[in-house]
Amino acid sequence: MSLYVFTLGFHADHVIKRLARARDVGGVIVVTATPVVKAVSDAFKNIVAFCDKASFPYPQLLDVDVSDGGSAALKVLEKLRGWSYIVADLGGGMRPLVTVTLIALLLAGKWAQVDLVVTGEREDAVELRVPLNTVYMLLTGIGQEKLRILEELSRSSMDVSEIAQVLGKSERTVRTYLGELKKFGLVVEDRGRYSATSWGRLAIEYTK
Repeated sequence: MSLYVFTLGFHADHVIKRLARARDVGGVIVVTATPVVKAVSDAFKNIVAFCDKASFPYPQLLDVDVSDGGSAALKVLEKLRGWSYIVADLGGGMRPLVTVTLIALLLAGKWAQVDLVVTGEREDAVELRVPLNTVYMLLTGIGQEKLRILEELSRSSMDVSEIAQVLGKSERTVRTYLGELKKFGLVVEDRGRYSATSWGRLAIEYTK
């Protein structure tokens, strides 16, 4: 089950559109700035009504004081604990609210898979999905052996035995490394052969 996280201003359209396409909704958290004004309360009521109609869990309204960034981010982070998969759409609310929520989501990448989804306002706009746990991994360090695997896979696709031979490691060890890299979206597998993703190539450049 997934936790869905939103930032909310005066309009709930982005929340309802996202939830209308969602599956396995285990929880909904709506973050807004304190004090909660009437327009925000009205927008939240629309979200509650949609969740009730869709038989989703009752959404939580989390108001934070954006004048204290650290406390606000911590308040959001505490609500994210215990969830292993989080989907976030930060399309609503003031910029300071979006910023503190994004910081909390990035820190949650330490233990959870966190997908930040960003869509333009047009109906046919392309959706960008950013794996924040991958960004967290880049910032905290990948490890030399896994980085070497990424470098090899950025040149050409390889299977487990080929990677093990190049690294001089056992296939069991290589499978463990590949599992971690795949979990963080840095490699993909296709019929037993692995290759680096665009995020994997970004990791290589970032660590140079």
